[in-house]
Amino acid sequence: MLAQLKSGTALRTIMFVGLFTLKLNAKGQEPVTYAPLVQYFRDVWAPEHAKRIKKVQKYTFVIVFKNDSSIVTQTNVELILDTFIMMVGSGEDMTVVKPEHTKNIYRRLDTGKHIPGTPFDKGWIFKINEGPIFIYSFFADTVIKYENIAAIQKHDGPIVLLTRANLLKMIEPGSDAYALAQNSDLEMAIRTYNHKNRK
Repeated sequence: MLAQLKSGTALRTIMFVGLFTLKLNAKGQEPVTYAPLVQYFRDVWAPEHAKRIKKVQKYTFVIVFKNDSSIVTQTNVELILDTFIMMVGSGEDMTVVKPEHTKNIYRRLDTGKHIPGTPFDKGWIFKINEGPIFIYSFFADTVIKYENIAAIQKHDGPIVLLTRANLLKMIEPGSDAYALAQNSDLEMAIRTYNHKNRK
């Protein structure tokens, strides 16, 4: 399940982005295309928010693999080229966990609670609210930060990237939330919809 990280891999960090580290290879070469989640992170989130992050944080994660085995580790999520990964262990025992290796992950809090994460596209996203429009963050936040939303889901429907078009499909036309979404105020549209429809 774990891919061994070869020593001497030529990587250099170019930008810290909270739990994520965006990296390029030594020659600065990048793939031509990216998976949608990675593209969204690079093009939408990082240019606006990366500059406010001071350091990469490590949290206690429980990683559940597809064969139902699991490990508990202190790590963070990193973006390397075209996929998010978690590095586990150290030195020669360093291994790399990719989203496709996992069934789910969650951040374990000192309170005994946890923040659930799920593999999505080429990364992981973390559910941080109670719906009815669920929001998924790039980060395993303990508080809701709407600027970090990566994806949304209405009830038990499909998880989709947060875009104006995707959000409008989840909201009834004519409502206050719909008008806000039409005006691209997606954060307030979600807040308004959830406040009025939460049971």
